Amino acid sequence: EIVGYTRVWSGYSTNIVGEKGSFEVDVTYADAPFFEFFSFPLLAGQPHNVLENMHSIVLTEETARKLFGTTAVIGKTIKAEGEPGSASFIVTGIARSLPSNSSLQFEAVVPFRYLQSSFNDKDWLNPYLASFVLLHSGADVAKVEATMAHVFQQEAAGQMNRANVRPGEIRYGLQRMSQVHLG
Repeated sequence: EIVGYTRVWSGYSTNIVGEKGSFEVDVTYADAPFFEFFSFPLLAGQPHNVLENMHSIVLTEETARKLFGTTAVIGKTIKAEGEPGSASFIVTGIARSLPSNSSLQFEAVVPFRYLQSSFNDKDWLNPYLASFVLLHSGADVAKVEATMAHVFQQEAAGQMNRANVRPGEIRYGLQRMSQVHLG
């Protein structure tokens, strides 16, 4: 039923060091298909592979200018302070300025795999993460939601029991993209 997915964690800022200095940057962590799922045009880089390498980073054009004074920065290295060991990232893409009405806002995007290397969260009761799925055309949405509920109940049973959460108290479901911004 599911063609693909991308998980997104936003709202995290870190200090990033570029040629023009050190700046606080809003970082979003996302799975590799992020730029194929969403219509954030890239000025440089290819949507299908800009987040393939665990140490890749995609900057918005404003962030690239702030860090380097230019948007011609593909292949350049930046450091993220506060990351384990002050991690280095290679710029693999430049995203066009984001529309102000977008529900997703970021200054940089780092592969979700990098986040998992230092924070592999297995807590099914932790709701910080958004997951976006692309369904096959004609997919049975009710069937997908039922499967999601079954997987959640099966995987989270022990955690729910320890946290005194009753079955059905936490539910996951699907929401159409057209309903996300205002819903």
